[in-house]
Amino acid sequence: MILYHFTAREYLPSILEEGLTKGEVPTSAYGPAPNAVWFTSDGSPQGHGLSDEKILSPEEVQVMRRMHGVDYPDDLMFPNKKAIRIKVKLPSSDRRLFHWPAWSRKRMSRQWLDALHKAGGPRWRTWYIYFGVVPPSDFLEVLDMTTGEPAAVLAEAD
Repeated sequence: MILYHFTAREYLPSILEEGLTKGEVPTSAYGPAPNAVWFTSDGSPQGHGLSDEKILSPEEVQVMRRMHGVDYPDDLMFPNKKAIRIKVKLPSSDRRLFHWPAWSRKRMSRQWLDALHKAGGPRWRTWYIYFGVVPPSDFLEVLDMTTGEPAAVLAEAD
């Protein structure tokens, strides 16, 4: 199955070194979120609720501080999470891969799920989560979405 992961340029060096390892899965408004890597079957970053680069307002910084219990700086910035697209191929039979609509429906309240989908955008039916690490050797392509050029040179498959 061909899937895409979108991320910010700032995160690319560690991703190319460690692979795709992180992603919060907000199962409720409170408490810790499980870790899984987010994917979509949609090759476009639009309609997924991904952030553009922006400095948060003082009110948004306060919300982030309350949500995460972290004393973030006043000039907290969201990175452009639409900048880089990583294309991978994962077996649909992999037991660590879940289609978001089916997985989330069984684990979250309808009210919370509706709020996530509203915030995330209309493309939520294309989402997948992966409870594992995808190493850089499994990347098929790393594309700069601004230029349309490769954002990284990948090793040739043996």
